Order: sequence, then structure tokens, then C-alpha cells
Amino acid sequence: MPNPVNRKCPNGHGLFDGRIIGSTKEQSFAGSFFNAIIACVVILLAAGAAGALFSKSNTAWVGYTLLAFVAAGILGFLRGRKWKRQGGAVLRLVPRANGMALGCILAGAGLFAVGIAYDLIH
Repeated sequence: MPNPVNRKCPNGHGLFDGRIIGSTKEQSFAGSFFNAIIACVVILLAAGAAGALFSKSNTAWVGYTLLAFVAAGILGFLRGRKWKRQGGAVLRLVPRANGMALGCILAGAGLFAVGIAYDLIH
């Protein structure tokens, strides 16, 4: 069966959704999970660096990043759920959406845990 990204629905719409961090392509759950974790770490480092450059405390920048990770995860799960109900070729894209969503949510949870641990130490 061909890659669903290259196929079109009967109405001529392509199967592209930029709301799940990048272009949609068929990918395994584990592959998209680890790609999302790597992307979240890069975004966190960039937010921390921006916070350090623009203000004395980068806590707010990291907090906003935490919220963005959780929001991206929830949106990814909702997109995967919609595709699962829709069926057809997009059903093969569900593991990518769910893997990305779980990666974002776990990155946010890890960031939250590090923040709590840091607060307890200091």
C-alpha cells in the first residue's frame, strides 16, 4: 500500500496536517516519540537561552515552554483520535500523531518534575 501522504482523498485533499509538529508522514510510534523528545529538548534549550539573554530569570520562558509541550501533546492526541475515527488511509498516520503527543507530554512532565526538584533543593 502506498504512503498515505502521497495519496489524496476523493475530494482531492492532501493528507497534510501541520498541527502535529511538521509535515505528516507515516512513521512508527517509537520513531515519532523519540523525534518529539529530541525536538522538545532543542526547544527547551532555545527557550532557556532566550530567557537568559532577555531577562534575569528564565523561569517564565521555561514555564511557557512547559505549557506549549502539554498543549502540543493534547492537540496531537486529538488529531490522532480524529484520524482513527475517520478511517481509511489516514488510519496509518495515527501512530505518528500519538507518538508525538506522548513525547511532548512526557517532556512537559519531565520538565515539571525537574522544576519541582530544583525548587525543593533551593
